[in-house]
Amino acid sequence: MAFDLSLSPIKNSKNEYLKSQIFGKKEIAEFTGYHNLFKFPIGTTKDGKIYCIDLSEACRILMLGLTRSGKTWLLRVFLDRLYKTGLFKLFIATDIKDEFKSSYRRLQNKFKHLLLKGEKPCGIPIVTIRPTFFSTLQGKFKFLKEDNIWYSPNINDMSKADFLTLMRADELTENQRISMNIIYDKILERGGLRDVDEFDMIIDEIEDITPDQRRAMKYKFYLIKKDNFFNKKYNLDVVDMLAQNFVVANNLEGFEEYGTDGAPYPAVNVNILQNIVNKAQRTKMFGNNMRLFNIIDEASRFIPSDRNLCTVRTYSESVDIDARYGIYYLFATQTYDKLPEGIIKQCRYVFLPYSADLETIRRVLRDTGILEVSAYQANRMISIKKQMKKHEWIVVDRNKREFSIVKPLAPLSHHMETGE
Repeated sequence: MAFDLSLSPIKNSKNEYLKSQIFGKKEIAEFTGYHNLFKFPIGTTKDGKIYCIDLSEACRILMLGLTRSGKTWLLRVFLDRLYKTGLFKLFIATDIKDEFKSSYRRLQNKFKHLLLKGEKPCGIPIVTIRPTFFSTLQGKFKFLKEDNIWYSPNINDMSKADFLTLMRADELTENQRISMNIIYDKILERGGLRDVDEFDMIIDEIEDITPDQRRAMKYKFYLIKKDNFFNKKYNLDVVDMLAQNFVVANNLEGFEEYGTDGAPYPAVNVNILQNIVNKAQRTKMFGNNMRLFNIIDEASRFIPSDRNLCTVRTYSESVDIDARYGIYYLFATQTYDKLPEGIIKQCRYVFLPYSADLETIRRVLRDTGILEVSAYQANRMISIKKQMKKHEWIVVDRNKREFSIVKPLAPLSHHMETGE
């Protein structure tokens, strides 16, 4: 499959790395022994044994960790080795600090001693996309980041759930919500839209609304256009990138600028992208035996249990039904109980950092069936904490009802350090 002309923004960019990777000859990482997904190595135990998790079937993984807990390091441990298997397409739905763009470079020499015997540092071909709506922010986040390219979803990839979230349907009156549903249905009747400007034409076709209501609805769509959410100049083909063995990272650095009650642009952007790549995997666009591995950082911010965002429905349904299509998920978050309960219960593996508090450890061990529901066992929690050193993790296997303390391996690619 060849890249289509939608990637012309990359060809015309100043990013020489991306241009050489996409339009030039690129080196595909050589296989180094990870095909046995019954035993996928991620670290070593306290007694020096290699700790492996079972990825032979699509699973869900929950990683808890505050800032500086080593979460990004551990995410890279997964990402690099999954890529080396040649069995996965890798999509980072939320790169919240633009930290993965350095993955095309090799691991620093000072970390090589943390690799397995026979492993060699290597980069992976990664494309970091930046949603165009950031370009309208004030301040440092409005500029295109180094080694990033602008990206905008296609307006016709927007589901009704995306559309209603974008329109803040929860804040509308019943009549306004009905009008929004009518607008979306008319989009479908038209066979899609060529541009955001066509929203005004659709609104003019709606009967039984007052001139004031018409103006109010047009203003909502004016804001979407002004904020550059949809820009057909940057409708890049993300599925095509993944099909050609690129890792795709969605850079959402600065998403907090929109606030929990602000514009829902980040969540809708993530949802559209996730649905696109999931559909490609379900329809075997990547091949019959290929798997899709999704990483969602700051998951509780994008999939909150207490808000009716489009992402909540998408991820809650997908973790339940999409294992049969070879769709894997790794949810990384700082808080344990702000994700929908249905997602948490689907996670086979739970990772807890050395910095986790006693109550969080107790709750995870209780919820995964390792502790009795009625037991607090404070002394046992204290004992576990005392065994842990900095950067070590408790890895809980829900299926086996057991846990281990694990020191992660090093990633294979360059790990961004403070100040880079």
